[in-house]
Amino acid sequence: MRCLLCAGSIRGGTIKDHAHTNSPAEELTQNPALADFVAPLPPLAESRGEAFGRTTERLADLLAESSLRARIHFGVIRPDDEERPVHSWSITAETKECTVSEEQVHLPDLEVLAFESVWEAMANGDIAPLDAFTGSGMRVRGDLIVARHLARIIRRGKRSGEQRVEGR
Repeated sequence: MRCLLCAGSIRGGTIKDHAHTNSPAEELTQNPALADFVAPLPPLAESRGEAFGRTTERLADLLAESSLRARIHFGVIRPDDEERPVHSWSITAETKECTVSEEQVHLPDLEVLAFESVWEAMANGDIAPLDAFTGSGMRVRGDLIVARHLARIIRRGKRSGEQRVEGR
């Protein structure tokens, strides 16, 4: 069995008997599945309070310059109705072209639903994706590999991506 925090092997005994040699933050940065989400991402917003749709368009520009091919849905949700997004945008990245629509794409590879305040904090670089997720302000469904590549593309900024998710 493996520890979810540090990805270390748990041998003999229970999870309570498993000791971590590093702090929880250090453990997370060393976990290959979570390392891309521990630190805040560079800001997508040009200014505080920028519209959700504009940050999504900027994200589509970054994806168009990468080799990631995926269907990604972003939604802003209200605390009183978490099942239906108030605002919804989808990015479809195919070849070197990305399209942005205000509709939910059918069967997205990745879906990110966040409260408006949480999306704004992430778009401004104020909060790490993992903090948003563990703080119950964001839900993520879908392909973890696509999410990791997306985080790396945002970190690289305008430079062209070299990573490809096969089969997309």
